[in-house]
Amino acid sequence: MNLPANSFIESSYIYFDNRIHLLNKSNVKKFYLLAFLLCAVLHSFAQWNSNTFDNEKAALASSSDIVSAATNDGRTYVVYYTPVNGRYYLIAQLLGADGSRLLGDSGVLISKRTSGTATFVFTVYVDTANNLFVGYQYQKAGAYHVLVSKVTAKGKLPWGRLGVDLGEGLSPSVISMPNGETVAAWDNNGVINYQKIGYAGDIVWPASKTITNSNGVTRPQLVLMPGSAFGFVYQQKTGFFSSNLYEQRFNNDGSPVWANPVKLSSYVTSTFHSYSVINQDDVTYVGYYANPANQNNFVGLVQKVNGDGSLPWGVSGSIISNNANNYQFDVSVAYSATTSRVWAVTSISDINQVNFGIAVQKFDVASGKQLLGSNGKTVFKISSNYQRQAGNLALCENGPLFMFYDVTNKLYATGLDTSGNFRWTGNTLELGSTTNIKSRYNFTGVYQNQAVAVWQEDKGDGDLAYAQNIMCDGTTGFTSAPKAVYSDALRAKQNNATSVRIKNIFPNPAHDLLNVNIESNIADKVSILITDASGKTVKLLSINITNGSNNIQINIAALSTGNYFIKFIGKNFYQNATQHFVKY
Repeated sequence: MNLPANSFIESSYIYFDNRIHLLNKSNVKKFYLLAFLLCAVLHSFAQWNSNTFDNEKAALASSSDIVSAATNDGRTYVVYYTPVNGRYYLIAQLLGADGSRLLGDSGVLISKRTSGTATFVFTVYVDTANNLFVGYQYQKAGAYHVLVSKVTAKGKLPWGRLGVDLGEGLSPSVISMPNGETVAAWDNNGVINYQKIGYAGDIVWPASKTITNSNGVTRPQLVLMPGSAFGFVYQQKTGFFSSNLYEQRFNNDGSPVWANPVKLSSYVTSTFHSYSVINQDDVTYVGYYANPANQNNFVGLVQKVNGDGSLPWGVSGSIISNNANNYQFDVSVAYSATTSRVWAVTSISDINQVNFGIAVQKFDVASGKQLLGSNGKTVFKISSNYQRQAGNLALCENGPLFMFYDVTNKLYATGLDTSGNFRWTGNTLELGSTTNIKSRYNFTGVYQNQAVAVWQEDKGDGDLAYAQNIMCDGTTGFTSAPKAVYSDALRAKQNNATSVRIKNIFPNPAHDLLNVNIESNIADKVSILITDASGKTVKLLSINITNGSNNIQINIAALSTGNYFIKFIGKNFYQNATQHFVKY
């Protein structure tokens, strides 16, 4: 069997059909005989599990730096650099809502250009169609150049493997506009450049536009505004390590909307730190920590910026805690559309920054009033246990959800109610139970009632990207499908002893006919839904099931080769039962 024209073997990696797979060098001959099965079958069976000592490997290739982002249907992109022959390849993986690896053993090769040592400064963005945009850089003639690549949920690269080269610079931020255009902003030696990319990967403006200041500007963080407008929060330097936060808005042609950039804080921030920036309609919320004038500490704050550039919460925003006995770091914010509140979580420490804890605060969006007291709500007191917040703050329907680690290097999640009180039995849930050193923490927002933690860890076989899900009810591990937000009536139905599940599917992989064994304790009419790896429905049929064991046969001969998911839905239950199979 010959290798397809679009495949190659490099080191211990196989690139085949846009996907990266691991290859044992001693089995090269076997690869030629089994290449198809390796690519279509072996990589896709892993799913969430409840053993948090194991977790799910987001990829089987070694990782160096990691960034992740959620899709709007509960899947998770994991983008990482992997070392290959003294270079770093940039890879994108997509985890299904059930934790399965959808883009091969180790994902899609985005770039294998020489990246230098700047692998840690790259960003990702997911648009409403669940396409992934990655902003990163590579070395060219001794200088860094900014690149932007687009990856579809099927692992395709519409702009090619070379991406779009935007010129010299570092630390790009990217967003996708409703009209299909993409905006990128990046550092360029004390100047911020920004440029538009067309749907086909063409550069829109003849030359990049700039934001400048005599002291230098850095660290743009883009936000999408209504219509075709956009903005970015950035830092104006006041020294090598010090800066002040600013924001500017732009219309569709890139012209500034405000006469002058708006200064967001009178306090000093850190030049080498990005902050938590979100938006709701034309309002920006910025969670940050800073050093107030004439004080020897850091405070956590949230600033609100209106569409006209006004600051209704004051010149520096609203403080998370007025407690002068602690330092505040690692601020992350989230907006609750159901309650019109802004939540913030922050690490707190003693004056020596040796012992840590965690506090939360909730703000009224109109006034910035602290709703959990002037000192916020201390979730974990400052102690030698070293509980420190990590990743983004997420919001469930009934309160905030966040991730943290402790002095033992274990990784946890905690859910709070609307008053900032623990709402799970036992208060916390372990996400990563080993005591190995962990790093590169990522925590997605809540989609379909589930958030996903992604981090880097060496469990004995080198640094790898691991992932673990957490549901809003405080459970983790395999679920038949992430639960959507349901009414009380539907929740009551779940509490009845209705049990309908797929017990087995065979053969797997299958070619023409797929046998499905369903066990049920009710008689019902159900809809059977088959979706491809991107979530698109490819087959839908209805059957009647009886109380007991049911065996059905589905003709899949017309389906293309690849990975599929089968689930069924009945009017007497709301929890979908899902299984994975491969068509060869």
